[in-house]
Amino acid sequence: MAEQKHTSDVNILLPKAEVHFHALDDSVASAVSTLKNDWRFKRVSIIHEKGQLDSAIDYYAEYEAPHLLVVETESIDDESFMAKLDKLAANLDEGTAAILIGPDNDVYVYRKLIAMGVSDYLVRPIDPAVLSSVIANTLIEKMGVSNSKLIAITGTKGGAGVSTIAQALAFTLSEKEQQKTLLMDAAGGWSYLSVAMGQEPSSTLAETVKVAVANNDEDLNRIQVKLDENLTLLACGGDGLFDDPVSAADYEALINKLMMHHPFVVVDLSAAPAHLARTTIQRANKIFVVSAPNLPSLRTARTILKEIDDLRGNDDKEHIKFILNAQGQDKANEVNAGDIEAALETKIDLTIAYDPKTFKAAESQGKTIKGAKGAEKLINALSLFLQDVVGNDKKSAEGAKADGSFVGGLLSKIKGS
Repeated sequence: MAEQKHTSDVNILLPKAEVHFHALDDSVASAVSTLKNDWRFKRVSIIHEKGQLDSAIDYYAEYEAPHLLVVETESIDDESFMAKLDKLAANLDEGTAAILIGPDNDVYVYRKLIAMGVSDYLVRPIDPAVLSSVIANTLIEKMGVSNSKLIAITGTKGGAGVSTIAQALAFTLSEKEQQKTLLMDAAGGWSYLSVAMGQEPSSTLAETVKVAVANNDEDLNRIQVKLDENLTLLACGGDGLFDDPVSAADYEALINKLMMHHPFVVVDLSAAPAHLARTTIQRANKIFVVSAPNLPSLRTARTILKEIDDLRGNDDKEHIKFILNAQGQDKANEVNAGDIEAALETKIDLTIAYDPKTFKAAESQGKTIKGAKGAEKLINALSLFLQDVVGNDKKSAEGAKADGSFVGGLLSKIKGS
């Protein structure tokens, strides 16, 4: 049995990319059809050419190579097969990633292909779920955000405690879990995150996005404020309150850039424009929806949960967590937990008791939640809550992965031979 790379479940909207298939096998055709109907691949352009390795060689002698090439081979005979791979590599752009589909389980061939820079080798017949996972992970690795996690926090109305919980989550990840974390919001001129964290805005959101799109790492690093060893703040603000916001595409480019250097990026969406909130929710690995236990807040929560389902698919509920905040603030008029879960058709993942000393004092005094009385109790609760996000992997995902492209790896192999 050939070795297989470990592939984790990917539940985010994948980055814009082009994937070409050169395959004849019926199982591959079926898998391609499945990919085209998968919400995660909404922005991925998929082209299926009826052919195999030989036709791919001819095709890319004439046409431009995609971000990722999936090509089938009839044989993995060492001499002729490797010679054909050399020809294919010569016709591709440097940086093109490749997945090969072949007839046999062969550990030797698998190891040799991986050493050459091939992303993965799969054996016919193809399982659509396996192929989608391999392609998704390959695209994310290529875009430089592999292993990092984006956590989006949204809420039902002002006063639900979204911003305070976002801060507490960031402190929990950075201190309790010892994970390098970046905290930001998408509010532009309406942001008060920097002030709440005891800082002044270093740049506007519009200028920050321009820096990220221009790939100016030095300027982007200057905008970030390192609060301690593990926690960084993206200190944006000062945009005109009624200025046109940044585009969703440019904003996502900023998020992708930040995820290249921070294993966890926490985004407060409490005052975000709709298109930026939508982009973050589509892109996020985890979404936390915060609501108070009163009827107006819960009605909005029901709408938010439904719209998230529409954006991400109804089968993605495990990545959406519902937080009930300020329980006990108005006991006589609150909806009980059982009725909430029945009405929303979702379970309450975390309940936070009303604690004005922790929440209101921090906001009114312009201090971080970390310094508020009673914050330790909240952070301890969040630490348990975040275990499924952090898991047992305490490794940092800082930095982009080394070049593992097909062409780059193969050229290195040829030069070294």
